[in-house]
Amino acid sequence: MVVTYERTSDTSKQAAVLDAPDSTYSLLYFDSIGVAGPMRQLLALSGARWTQLYPQEWGNEDALDKSSTPFGVLPVLYVHSSDGSQTVAIAESKTIEQYLAQKFNYLGKNTYERSLIASFVSSTGALWDDILITI
Repeated sequence: MVVTYERTSDTSKQAAVLDAPDSTYSLLYFDSIGVAGPMRQLLALSGARWTQLYPQEWGNEDALDKSSTPFGVLPVLYVHSSDGSQTVAIAESKTIEQYLAQKFNYLGKNTYERSLIASFVSSTGALWDDILITI
């Protein structure tokens, strides 16, 4: 999959892909739970059409074509237009989670719900940080 990243002041085409109700998704991450777990859950709960992509050579960091990702790291969510003519890449775990939660209306109906959800997300993130530090 080739995704180009071009600087442009007109982002309406990319926004249209991200905002379209019939977009499809591909999530690129390793075949493990890791940081992609919440993303997979959001995609599954939403009923979105999506596929899981894995790096060609698990464990071989040098084999990963980092130039095909925005920052040379995983995970990456590729959002495809309904006709497949355009693909927009979103990088970084929290950004992907935020996009999916907003896209599928999982951020709450009011200020209190949004604050409560943000608190749980923040607390869970801190817990994961502690777990990863001890591993």
